Amino acid sequence: MRTPALLLLLLQGAPDAGSPQGVDGEWWTADRSARVRITCRDDGCGGRLSWLRDEADGGVSRDDENPDPRLRGRRLLGLEVLTGLRRTTDGDFEGALYDPTDGATYRGRVTVTGERTLTLRGYVGLPLFGRSETWTRAD
Repeated sequence: MRTPALLLLLLQGAPDAGSPQGVDGEWWTADRSARVRITCRDDGCGGRLSWLRDEADGGVSRDDENPDPRLRGRRLLGLEVLTGLRRTTDGDFEGALYDPTDGATYRGRVTVTGERTLTLRGYVGLPLFGRSETWTRAD
């Protein structure tokens, strides 16, 4: 008796959402004004701005809100906005999230919520005092 190919696919299941492969890839921000490429290596994950609506329209976006005056002229495209993401015991990732719209760096948590979605929560102090947004896989 042959096992149908569909059954084999179902038995294999979807990729583990908590695996680095679950966050690796290109992601649309919630408002689709930017895409972030998340890359994981043995030492953790990070994410860089890979596309910006402003730049697609011919402009050049700068890090104008950065608290360090020496960094305000740097270009946003290619800027690392997710740093030091490490897997937690519950399968999420924690690290630092830089928000170029206000120039602040927040503690953050990234949770893969589906095959094509993840939720970022940036906060100061406790996660209770923060903001979340959902990103959608672009690739």
